Amino acid sequence: MHHTSPSHPFKIFGFTLASAAMALVLGWHGHTNAADAAAAPIRSGDRVALVGGGFVERMQQHDWLEAFLTKAVPGTTYRNMGWGGDTCYGDARAVFGSRPDGYSRLLRDLDLAKPSVTIVCYGENECWEGERGLKSFRDAYQRLVNDLKAKGSRVIVMLPRQRETTSLVEPERTAAYNLALRLYNEQVKQIANAENFPIVDLESFQLKDTLTVDGVYWSESGYKAAALEICKQLGVTSIPSPDTLTDLRNTINAKNAWFFHRYRPQNETYLFLFRKHEQGNNAVELEQIDPQIATLETQIASMAK
Repeated sequence: MHHTSPSHPFKIFGFTLASAAMALVLGWHGHTNAADAAAAPIRSGDRVALVGGGFVERMQQHDWLEAFLTKAVPGTTYRNMGWGGDTCYGDARAVFGSRPDGYSRLLRDLDLAKPSVTIVCYGENECWEGERGLKSFRDAYQRLVNDLKAKGSRVIVMLPRQRETTSLVEPERTAAYNLALRLYNEQVKQIANAENFPIVDLESFQLKDTLTVDGVYWSESGYKAAALEICKQLGVTSIPSPDTLTDLRNTINAKNAWFFHRYRPQNETYLFLFRKHEQGNNAVELEQIDPQIATLETQIASMAK
């Protein structure tokens, strides 16, 4: 098995976004009393899991969203459960198994994270199936949110953004993909509206500047801009200056790297799968990572104050 592991610690890149929101003071817009705060999508004390494909997975390195929310909602903690190429069926998590194995792994990953809130961002990989895959996708997405509710997690749905047209990808291919993604996002919106879930809509999110490096993969500045948009749609209309978040982001990056290796060890074939008879006894060492994560989260909470 091969997967990309984030480095530890991650490198921080500088970027200045020409946005008036950057000059505002930290705060929640509209949540001025206890009742409003209790109705906010993300609340003090929440454990927030982010679930999805590569866009979510790379938020471990490009961690602007987690940094902004950590400062905006003190007392929250975060678990990035993104997996490149993943779907709401759990396809990428199947490793050497079947689709049902992948979905079971997704649920086990969520059991490890123990979220009170789960941000779900699926559709960007499933939409390659086109119209013939719509019903299956809707059923699978509904099953996932039902399972999340059964686990006691509130759900926020995030609609993946359409791809940008660049010289690196045929325009016709990009247009066809975006048309298919729109159909899949519509299914998600229908589910979210029926369930009264908050919706973060990145489908048509555009800025003057390009947000990706090649039309598909988001750039560092793109993730920062997306984080601002997500915060806005979640009710956070003012955030601290990014220049003040370097130490916080370094610590968040370190925590994310430890958690990544906790739930996705590179040698899991030896620890849990068909070669566990060789080194499976070493699986107990994974739990020894938990105190390191807890220590870093204590530091993050102190920095957030």
